[in-house]
Amino acid sequence: MPIARQASVVLAAFLLSGCFAEASNSNPAEPEFAASETTPDADLESARTFVESVYQSYIDGNGIEAFSAVIAPELLALMGDEYGADPLCACQDFGDFSYAIERMEAVDDDVIAEVSFSNFGSGQTVALRLSRTDGEWRVADIGYPDMPSLADALRDGS
Repeated sequence: MPIARQASVVLAAFLLSGCFAEASNSNPAEPEFAASETTPDADLESARTFVESVYQSYIDGNGIEAFSAVIAPELLALMGDEYGADPLCACQDFGDFSYAIERMEAVDDDVIAEVSFSNFGSGQTVALRLSRTDGEWRVADIGYPDMPSLADALRDGS
């Protein structure tokens, strides 16, 4: 199955798996990213600004117009050219959108950002692994409550 088709199937399966269930603070998305020594050099403030700009685009009504501007090249390649859903909001459409950055944590040279959001009244929490590409923050992986790593799921074809 072509990679682009696999990405569509994985994202569609995610949407159909009930992942739009109401988010609660007692069960946030817990990334299964291997945590190692925290690096004090990670620029948490610029990473926070990046995450705010990503999710503010949904509030502004634009959404992400070019995934290449926010998704790391490795994850973008795994996703292919066809998207069954927007992986950052786990949605095909968005409206009445709000978000909150719950946690930012430096891990080596990366940052883990936990973001809760509401889309059309349905809440969700995702964990974003941010890494730098050519000096700019990009989303290298996304963890959902029922899918701890989008990158791993795409690699595995599940």
